Amino acid sequence: MLVLRKATPQDADVIAELELLLFLEDRFNERTVRMILTKWGGLVVGHPIVGYLFWARDEDLTDILRVGVHPDHQGDGWGTEMLTKMENHPKRMLSVRKNNPGALRLYKSKGFEVVGGLESSWAMRST
Repeated sequence: MLVLRKATPQDADVIAELELLLFLEDRFNERTVRMILTKWGGLVVGHPIVGYLFWARDEDLTDILRVGVHPDHQGDGWGTEMLTKMENHPKRMLSVRKNNPGALRLYKSKGFEVVGGLESSWAMRST
């Protein structure tokens, strides 16, 4: 059984490996992951880690920087579970690649709406 827990900077090496698998072109390296987890926060799923979520806070805005789930566990509900844990954070926002319909469906199901876009991604915020 997989368990959801708060991420720690010690998780950075494993998360960076998943970043390489999931976000090759714009991945976060281990140093960046460690800085995000030290300064703001995140969640991880499993041991070994199969999913993660990072956020940054600025006053009352929470920017969800990344949600990643290993391909073998996509569709198991872990993205939904991590986003549910974030529902108590007011004014959440994120961006999602336009060519990622699964993620777009997930975010819309959790109350996010499209508020703008760039060439390759949509900007979304929680309603």
